Amino acid sequence: MASSPCQGFCGLPLENVPGVTGVKDHLILNAQEGRLQRVDKSRDLRSRRSKFTVIQIKRVYDPSAKEDGARFLVERLWPRGMKKEALHMEAWCKNLAPSHDLRRWFNHDPAKWNEFQRRYWAELADNPGACQPLLDAARQGNITLLYSAHDTKHNSAILLKSYLEQLSPEIA
Repeated sequence: MASSPCQGFCGLPLENVPGVTGVKDHLILNAQEGRLQRVDKSRDLRSRRSKFTVIQIKRVYDPSAKEDGARFLVERLWPRGMKKEALHMEAWCKNLAPSHDLRRWFNHDPAKWNEFQRRYWAELADNPGACQPLLDAARQGNITLLYSAHDTKHNSAILLKSYLEQLSPEIA
């Protein structure tokens, strides 16, 4: 998710946010670090953002947007109820999804999340060339990893995004 301008913090006007002073202060949400960041309002935020490639994750059922950039389905199975023509994407990267056995073992159980992460990253490390098409696309601009899981906090797309960011630090 790209950084977005914020007008307040938890419903407070900016002047009530600790550390924010003066009319030039502006906050943007740094989604990668999960924190608000103070910037000088006089700077062009668009040029600041354009220096960074953003990897987003999005459910396949959410509408596509111009900011998505190149979209890649990163699921082993085709999403239920989704027609291939309706899903605007560059490629279906089945080889980047967790293995059939790992996916079945995890079964979207949050209690298994830490072990699932360890096992999935090991699978990705065993197949280093599989990530290259996504890294190449990310060097050209924003990319979006599409997933179909209902759980937005415990799914393989989140782990793949963080894995890609570790492989290539210039991608944020």
